[in-house]
Amino acid sequence: MPISQEAMKIVAAFQRYNENSTEAEIEGYSLEELRRVNQQLGNRDTNADYRLTLKDRISELEKLGEKLSERKYESKIRAWQLFVEIIAALVIAGLIKLLYGT
Repeated sequence: MPISQEAMKIVAAFQRYNENSTEAEIEGYSLEELRRVNQQLGNRDTNADYRLTLKDRISELEKLGEKLSERKYESKIRAWQLFVEIIAALVIAGLIKLLYGT
């Protein structure tokens, strides 16, 4: 399978990153782009420094994505808890008003 020009640019960026350790070289690439490049590379250079760095970056972005989705889930739970607490407070206030009327 031939490697696309975009994939070659990403490979070059990871090679430069390994030489310079400049995060800016690899920060701009999305998880999907990196997965696509990894897939295009197939079994080529599996133990090369740039390839190992590429795989590490993919793992790092996957973990980051998992954390973000977990935080979104937790935020939804907190929002529902707040909603239920407000409804419960309104129901209690209404019952107090009904029973003890002022």
